[in-house]
Amino acid sequence: MPPPPKILEVLPPPIQLPFRYEYTTTSIEHLLKVLDEALKAEPALLESRLKLKPIIPAPPILQQLDQFMVEIEERIEHTYSKIAELAVKENLIPFSKIITGLKRLEVVRVFIIILFLACRGKINLWQEQEFGEIYISLPGGSPVGSKAIGIV
Repeated sequence: MPPPPKILEVLPPPIQLPFRYEYTTTSIEHLLKVLDEALKAEPALLESRLKLKPIIPAPPILQQLDQFMVEIEERIEHTYSKIAELAVKENLIPFSKIITGLKRLEVVRVFIIILFLACRGKINLWQEQEFGEIYISLPGGSPVGSKAIGIV
């Protein structure tokens, strides 16, 4: 009987265990040397991070908007006092009455301020039909007998 064929055993390569700092000693000089080598190996990366890029000024419309945002609290109080004066004469104030004669940008700003006032609960907003006239009233002065849709 012939001898059984020899089975080739293949041993896998050893698995690298995780490197643990507890089992090594490292000096400051060695760390500085390795850091210096790493920085020399990546000069393009270092140069791209150090390049200063010019700051482009904001467009004029954004500069005006920033000024609007700086003064928004004063504008909110001014608009609220204007609405309070008009509310003495009439219960519901049409939005179109407040923005009469204003430019488009100012109309948008007044609308934003009115939304701030409504969110703070200082005014109520009403609209009888979608995309129709928006009416403003002070709290407690809601329209009686109207089928108005409350916006806020």
